[in-house]
Amino acid sequence: MNPHRRFGRLQLAETVWGDNYHADIMKALRQELWLIRRAFRATNLNIEDYIAFENDEIGVIASVNVDASEFEQKLQPFVENAEQFRIEENIDQLETAIDLYQGDLLPGLYDHWCLFPRELLRDKYIIAVERMMVWRAGQQDWSAALLYGKKLLETDPLLEHVHRDIMRFHYARGDRPAALRQYSLCRDQLRRDLTIKPMVDTTALYQAIREENDAAILTKAFEGWAKKSSPANPLVSSRHKAPSTARPTEAAHRLSSTK
Repeated sequence: MNPHRRFGRLQLAETVWGDNYHADIMKALRQELWLIRRAFRATNLNIEDYIAFENDEIGVIASVNVDASEFEQKLQPFVENAEQFRIEENIDQLETAIDLYQGDLLPGLYDHWCLFPRELLRDKYIIAVERMMVWRAGQQDWSAALLYGKKLLETDPLLEHVHRDIMRFHYARGDRPAALRQYSLCRDQLRRDLTIKPMVDTTALYQAIREENDAAILTKAFEGWAKKSSPANPLVSSRHKAPSTARPTEAAHRLSSTK
């Protein structure tokens, strides 16, 4: 993935096959390289334009665009300076990074050498998307907040706190049935994958939505989103305060009218 690194042939072979491969790993490496060369020829591509073979080392050509590397580069300022990173000043860069992530790295492979990079990239993606979701919620942009919430659940459908946020986003938009359906999706997912029931907080939120208890549903959530979206928090910014216990559609209208 790293176009600036070169790997010795023995190092590369040991990384890929390790101790689990008892045959001649150098022979196996030569076989794989032959298959790669044949694949390039089949597509009329010159392998030397993409892979460097220098002495006893192999690596990706530096000019080759690797989406995983670009994803990490775009997120680097966010990862290194999370306490100073202001989303509103870097929103294009963060959105570009999020769009670059198209799913797990090398899906279908479970060799030890790719498991850690896969988990690392996924964790970075989840953190970035969740920050964007919270920031959009702090801006009362419910459609965008829902979009990022759904992205999170596509990556990990067992993130129960995200299910709760999505329930609140639907309710804040005045779509109470969608909020109730989200609870059912959460409950069914937990039962199917983990054989457990939703947390007390999730069930309490569901009951509050059924009873249209706006204070229990929205007030604390708005306070949390506003806090994370305030100028005092360098990660995000917003100038809105939490609403009172108005009806959800009225609260959303009143908040949007203050922009």
